[in-house]
Amino acid sequence: MAKDLLLLDWPLYEYQGFTAITMIERNTEVSVFDGIKLHAVDHPKGTGIVTSSDGNVYCFKNVVEPWACFDAFENDYLYKVLPHAGSDNSLKAVAGQENFVKFDYPCWGPGSGLLMSTGLEPVEDYIDPKRNKVCTFQEDTSGNWIPIGEAYTRGYPSEWLIKAVEDTGAAMLPSFKLQFAGEDTACINYIMLVSLLDSGWTDTTISPTMALQWYQVGGQGGEW
Repeated sequence: MAKDLLLLDWPLYEYQGFTAITMIERNTEVSVFDGIKLHAVDHPKGTGIVTSSDGNVYCFKNVVEPWACFDAFENDYLYKVLPHAGSDNSLKAVAGQENFVKFDYPCWGPGSGLLMSTGLEPVEDYIDPKRNKVCTFQEDTSGNWIPIGEAYTRGYPSEWLIKAVEDTGAAMLPSFKLQFAGEDTACINYIMLVSLLDSGWTDTTISPTMALQWYQVGGQGGEW
């Protein structure tokens, strides 16, 4: 059983005082929902909220852009992973490909994380996020790459937070490796380093039992 969190666009669509959320299975497989909850996250002004493949919600601030991005052949791809470059300049990720991202030391500190936006290549109409993901590694001073997390790739641009290694001593560096593992070709729209907030924000869960109506339109499946 997998736990997945989605950051919804705000404001939510409202009709006659009610909010409706539609879920569609685009593949030929069958999806089973064991539970659905709506989280309302309050956070300080000037901070952001992002989800993670580890099933958590993170609050962040101090967004810092990388100073270098290159592949194993030292081709420069920095302009493809900056947030102002646009989706047309996104970095394509193919299976086995390695890309390296580096940040300055002044922005490196405890409670840091990678804020990454991934998306689907425009020529595709579906991608399985569980089988297509960007695996992220952090470098130590000996040149070893330590796996720290994953960013899934959906059929539309979505943000992910990958928590960096907490040790800020000489053992770890603000250098990261991105490696795509999957069957399709995906895009990395941008990647940045952020500071994580441990407090100052709250998470209010609205139970699905409070929903006024559940119903299924089309398709086949069990009862609601």
